[in-house]
Amino acid sequence: MGLHNELQSEIDVSVGINTGSYASGAEFGELPSPPRALEWYEPPALTMDQCGMIQTCNESCEELFGCRSLDLAGQHVSCLFPQLTGHTLMMDGRLNPMLDFLCHCGHHFHTQDRQGRTFTSALNFVRIEHGGRRSLRVIVRPLKKNEPALEHRERVNREQTI
Repeated sequence: MGLHNELQSEIDVSVGINTGSYASGAEFGELPSPPRALEWYEPPALTMDQCGMIQTCNESCEELFGCRSLDLAGQHVSCLFPQLTGHTLMMDGRLNPMLDFLCHCGHHFHTQDRQGRTFTSALNFVRIEHGGRRSLRVIVRPLKKNEPALEHRERVNREQTI
């Protein structure tokens, strides 16, 4: 057991554990305090049926759009994302391939809160199936407030030509 204890003591010192048989922590430098717990941030997200009717949204989404989940329930998702008006969200039980492509490419969607303020956001759609029911979860990543998508696209095009 003697060799085991010596090896364990060497390991303890090498990882900064002061067992009392070696120099104090001050001699090696103080150990950093443990990191503070990270605050949990739930990104704005809403759940809707296959037709685009909003079912629920989380608290971050309520803050972003300036309304309660109850106010959004039953509304079509195009009330928040006008570019989705008239588009089929699901095709053959899967996300519309063009919409999926745009989301994966980081397309900036024109987004409008309930007070009419506009901004751009990136969207990620996740298909959820539970108990035979299919839903879509939309995760919203706001990009910049008060910057309509068209203006953003024009600014990006100008920057790329410079």
